[in-house]
Amino acid sequence: MTKQKFLLFIRLTTVVIFVALTIIFAKQLNIQELLHKSLIWVKNLGSLGVIAFIIIYNLATILFIPGSVLTLGGGAIFGVFRGSIYVFTAATIGATFAFLMGRYLSRDRISRLLEKYPKFQAVDRAVAREGLKIVFLTRLSPLFPFNLLNYAFGITQVSIKDYILGSMGMIPGTVMYVYIGSLTTIWL
Repeated sequence: MTKQKFLLFIRLTTVVIFVALTIIFAKQLNIQELLHKSLIWVKNLGSLGVIAFIIIYNLATILFIPGSVLTLGGGAIFGVFRGSIYVFTAATIGATFAFLMGRYLSRDRISRLLEKYPKFQAVDRAVAREGLKIVFLTRLSPLFPFNLLNYAFGITQVSIKDYILGSMGMIPGTVMYVYIGSLTTIWL
């Protein structure tokens, strides 16, 4: 094994260990229960609940906490129309923060690591050329993990404008999950 492959192995192992520890930590914190209590708190805030909801959603997005519970909760608290607007707004702001963190905290370092991989460079060029379409299409599909994509697009050359506009691909999924949440007001 060459030194470069060994270093890559060490880095990947470190990432896997970090992810595993994060999952264990999240289980210990009982994130689902914490989100549920946060939603009850938001509901009881009245008109200030919208601001609190958006802030909580942003934090969840940045911290890799799945937003599905919050999206469903947005429907239960605010209804389909307002809930869809608030969830989409919160998800877009949170995604943009994560994108910018990926862009300005990680891009240079990760790009240098991946310079040796022509496939990554080809993907990076394609995303730079067709960023709006690629972001839009990945946002339409539930197969692509939302939180991971935010940071991943940050390390590509996609423009921030294309990233934000492409994030409109979230609208159909957002409305669907908010609608489902609006039907289940029992748990709040």
